[in-house]
Amino acid sequence: MTTAVVRLRSNDDQVFEVDAAAVKISSLVASAMNDGAGEDDDEAENEIPLPLVRAEILKMVVEFCEHYAKDPMNNISTPLRSSEMSDLVQEWYAEYIDPLKNDQRILFDLILAANFMEVGPLLELGCSAVGSMMRGRTAEEIRVTFNITNDLTEEETQEIIKKNVW
Repeated sequence: MTTAVVRLRSNDDQVFEVDAAAVKISSLVASAMNDGAGEDDDEAENEIPLPLVRAEILKMVVEFCEHYAKDPMNNISTPLRSSEMSDLVQEWYAEYIDPLKNDQRILFDLILAANFMEVGPLLELGCSAVGSMMRGRTAEEIRVTFNITNDLTEEETQEIIKKNVW
């Protein structure tokens, strides 16, 4: 029995041949396949272009999808009960996402790709990783972590604190 393969083209023109069953977790890919992509013998016609995803990130999305097809990720309960991803998901998923906490550019690009490709579990995992980075931190610590400039005046800050007494 032959496994169906779909070809995904990144925005930097790299083509990934992927097991169709594994990438059907992507609603975008599944929809394109239902519309006839992957059924033509012409390789160029057989590709699904992903203009918002570069190869480095697409490789990570494919890795996630292939693993998820074999071992689906547990649902992540919210609010997050821990800032440790290993307390929230299976070991493979924690080891997949944890290193990206140190490279926010890659982490956010992965989240954007998951959103564009409509890979719900990957989007949930990425957003939960970001949430875990904020869990238990002050606003100032979060600003430092994510390199966010505080553009509020002292008066505006005090007004917000007064309105949001916990």
